[in-house]
Amino acid sequence: MTLAWGDDVCIWFHGLVSGGGGVARLDGGSGCQGGISPVLQVIDEFTKSPDREISTRHIPTPIQTLAKRMHATSHLDVLIKEAQRLWECQIDPQSTMPVSHSVYLKLASLDPEPIDAEVVFFDEAQDASAPMLRILEAHAGRGGRLVLVGDKYQHIYGWAGAMNAIDKLATKYPNESLVLPLCRSYRFGQDIADSGNVFLNAMGAGYSLIGMGPPGEAVGYADTTTVLFRSNLRLIMEILSLVKADPGVKFHVVGGIKDIGYMLNDLAGLFEGRLAKSGELCGFADWEELTEFSETPLGSGYHPLVNLVERMGGAVGGVLRVLNMNESNAKKAEVVLATAHKAKGAQWGSVTLSREFRNVWEASVSTHGDDAAYALPDYEEMALQYVAATRAETLLADSGLVPFVNDHLRLMRFGGTPEGARIMPKARRRPTHVGQPRDSLTTDVSDLANAKTNKYVGSLFDG
Repeated sequence: MTLAWGDDVCIWFHGLVSGGGGVARLDGGSGCQGGISPVLQVIDEFTKSPDREISTRHIPTPIQTLAKRMHATSHLDVLIKEAQRLWECQIDPQSTMPVSHSVYLKLASLDPEPIDAEVVFFDEAQDASAPMLRILEAHAGRGGRLVLVGDKYQHIYGWAGAMNAIDKLATKYPNESLVLPLCRSYRFGQDIADSGNVFLNAMGAGYSLIGMGPPGEAVGYADTTTVLFRSNLRLIMEILSLVKADPGVKFHVVGGIKDIGYMLNDLAGLFEGRLAKSGELCGFADWEELTEFSETPLGSGYHPLVNLVERMGGAVGGVLRVLNMNESNAKKAEVVLATAHKAKGAQWGSVTLSREFRNVWEASVSTHGDDAAYALPDYEEMALQYVAATRAETLLADSGLVPFVNDHLRLMRFGGTPEGARIMPKARRRPTHVGQPRDSLTTDVSDLANAKTNKYVGSLFDG
């Protein structure tokens, strides 16, 4: 169950704070009013957890943050009670309440029945939910065999509650588990595989990726049909840059633009003094705090859009209209844009990696006078970059990321490498295609809002 955190969260809290009394009415008629979204989000968190009962630990962080800022934390107990009522309704065999797949999976995991099979094959085992892990543990605990297929170095959904079942099951049930790591790829050749190997090496993998596919090329910069980003913020800036260069360009955003629209509205809301509602921005108390973060290496991805919102005075309607130009059919698009998370499992002929991936490595350097200490970024961050670097079939343009990471790892050796870290040998010089870096930081698109010389572009931003 994937639920957007929309305006009804604020409506729900407003109703509680103003004495509206209650979140959702589930007793009669359709019964599910606007406030049902926070209730469903609590149930969603519960169904992904190993817990047997719904409690405050299942309230999503954005909702808790908003409750604290609105001095409404005492009302969170009401949310839990409503979630418990809805859960009982969902699992009632006599109820007509619709349920998602996660509901019956959760029920099956509470007291797992024996699986009528000697061997269970489990794919994508690096990102398992807690209920699925419990079902597999029960099978192995009864002597059943497990074949775990996946790549633990592509474990990128820990933030969403996913668990690396490969390590957990192989450690707990070594005699019942057979691990088959994905160390060969028929998507690309060895040149692109070697780009991925830089990140495998940084994560301490005990093997290297072997490219079994068609010969390809890994370069610094090139014109490609697909661009991958670390964040939605930089993706938005790329769209505006594309439209400024060619108002008729056809672009496709993998996964659609709904979540991006929510985030853009939140940026405008923060600028105007309202609270953010999306998970990506709810941690910022106000616009000043976001602006300060955007000036840091780790927050530099926010900087272009923060400047844009300020220059437009918080009026993002024109930007939203540009985003709505999204071509829903990827085959008709001239360029495909995606975050690395949305790109998981996909592949394209030619791929560019946004320069913002380097920001994570730059933020991992701390200076003390003339000395610098080099550390590894968060494991899941490196896994995300490994995923991004292995989406291309024949051409990968990494915007200088791979040589930069190689240099970072070598400098770690001289600046005090953490115990156990393995350092790649010096990489050969890689060819660089002629062309400008695809870097939204260098692109000023704020004048799109006032474009009068081009009537088409100007009309997109009027009002």
